[in-house]
Amino acid sequence: MIIDFKNFRKKKFSPSSTFLLDHIKITSVIFLVLIIGSSLFLDKPLALCFNSFPAVFHELFGFFSKLFCPIAWSLILPTVFFYIRFLMRKEKKSRKVWYVSLAIPLSVLLCKILALVIGKANPEWFFFHGETPFRFLQWNRSFHSFPSITAVTIAAFAASLAAVFSNFRLPLLFAGLAFSFAPALATNCFLSDSLAGIYVGSIAAQWVFRKVRREISI
Repeated sequence: MIIDFKNFRKKKFSPSSTFLLDHIKITSVIFLVLIIGSSLFLDKPLALCFNSFPAVFHELFGFFSKLFCPIAWSLILPTVFFYIRFLMRKEKKSRKVWYVSLAIPLSVLLCKILALVIGKANPEWFFFHGETPFRFLQWNRSFHSFPSITAVTIAAFAASLAAVFSNFRLPLLFAGLAFSFAPALATNCFLSDSLAGIYVGSIAAQWVFRKVRREISI
């Protein structure tokens, strides 16, 4: 048996477009353990630590969070789709934008439902009251911390782009993972909220991709 080591070294590891869904039993357990562990041991100490950092630190990561405003991207992407599809008349490229424009709003909608049902207090409430209670089905935004809507948007954006641009899949996923922690560093949410947002956003985007891929070729 002859092994071509030259070609073997050229091969690069790249996860599939739906790798979290493909191994959902394993990935869900891993994220659940990380989220529970963070909630029990890391959330409050890290929030207090990040809150003690200089204001410029919060402004920097707060700026990163604002770049991924869910409402803004939910409006921008459909506009880009219509421009590419009907003005530029590039159907193949418009399909990719159409998929991303579906993935992000659906991910955000799922996040809002979960946040409303779970009702976890955000770090601001913790700093003032010294506790992180759960108040289910509360319309008060102070109890919509879990999962982080910003982390969901970033993760969905990165996962959807990674699905359609396979050559840049790993850099996009790593960038999305790094940016998804910006809300926690800015003390807009807890670490466990960002972790939950990463999983919810990625799973939702990959689920949409699986549905869309069955009907059209991206």
